[in-house]
Amino acid sequence: MIRTLGVAGLLLATAATLASDAAGPQPSTHSQGTTRCFTRLERVADLVVPDSSRLGGTTVAVRDGRGYVFVVHAGDIETILVFDPTGSFLGSLVVPKRPAGSLPLNFTALATSPGDSLLAFNSFGPSMAVYGPTLELARVVPLPDGQVHDVAVLGPDTLAVSGPVLTPDRVGLPVHLIALGREGIVRSFGSHDEVRRPDIAHMDTRVVARASAGVWMSRVTEYTIELWDRSGDRLLTWPLRRDWFEPWFQGRATSPETGPRPQLLDLAEDEGGRLHTLSVTADSHWTEGVDDELFTTDYARARDTYLEVILPSERKTIESCRFSGHFTVLLDARHVLRVDGSLADATYSVWRRMPSVPGAPGPSQSRHVLSSLQGESP
Repeated sequence: MIRTLGVAGLLLATAATLASDAAGPQPSTHSQGTTRCFTRLERVADLVVPDSSRLGGTTVAVRDGRGYVFVVHAGDIETILVFDPTGSFLGSLVVPKRPAGSLPLNFTALATSPGDSLLAFNSFGPSMAVYGPTLELARVVPLPDGQVHDVAVLGPDTLAVSGPVLTPDRVGLPVHLIALGREGIVRSFGSHDEVRRPDIAHMDTRVVARASAGVWMSRVTEYTIELWDRSGDRLLTWPLRRDWFEPWFQGRATSPETGPRPQLLDLAEDEGGRLHTLSVTADSHWTEGVDDELFTTDYARARDTYLEVILPSERKTIESCRFSGHFTVLLDARHVLRVDGSLADATYSVWRRMPSVPGAPGPSQSRHVLSSLQGESP
């Protein structure tokens, strides 16, 4: 059983950082044209849950400034798990009570706001649970009707929420500006055609990230970066052409012919204005990682991950790295979450990105250090 974590328990929990047994950085020869990868990933924590608990393979997660990691997994969409920086399980947060006869909670997005507050977004009876710095439930804010796929915190009281809102004035517009304390949606944007196609499941799905000039966004199934301002004007469109990312809009995410289809899962802007992207694609041994129904039985064999650093204003790819295994969330610009195991019984670990100096010596790949795949072109 998952225990509910009280405020006192959190205050007494130790937040030590896991010591690394890895030595210095090691460059990779992985390249995209003249773009090279000098980043390695260092495993810093395994997220450990009680022996009786099982984690599902699809997740939303976020990391706050103290290194605490918050996870909602497919096996329990009503519970927010809390881990300290070492990966130790601290418990689960107190969640809002549901009125009698209402739909169950369905947390589909998590975000942090200034001051290490946690925001948890429920798509059934849309609402946002706000947790204070000590992780007590401070308040619940109703949201306009619609699903929540992703969230970018643009300011203390301003959010960009990705998800379909099926009202006549907003259908086909995938991203919505919300001002807390103001009823309704301020503005919807993210598309110029305003068409909804129920037969194309991913048309309305965007990943979003805060930008200094507004909102970064991209479709999950098409590697095209867009920048929109808060007035709803598109400032930039950059289709990134990759041999490993063929856009797709219909059908299942995994097909018998191609294996797992490419998906752009996350975006994050760093303090230098560079955009970090996380995409997954089929592993060369993907058939060994799925069952007859194409459900994932081994994430490490089914998928590989691309981590790229780009500068959209200059149409420049700074770095492109392909790693074995399935990394699913950019916890921040420096940390990523990896999932292993199967869709029904998964394990999670936190890895730190380690940029290195070209030519610097380093250790060979081990359980704790993962280098970019060699000799593979994106």
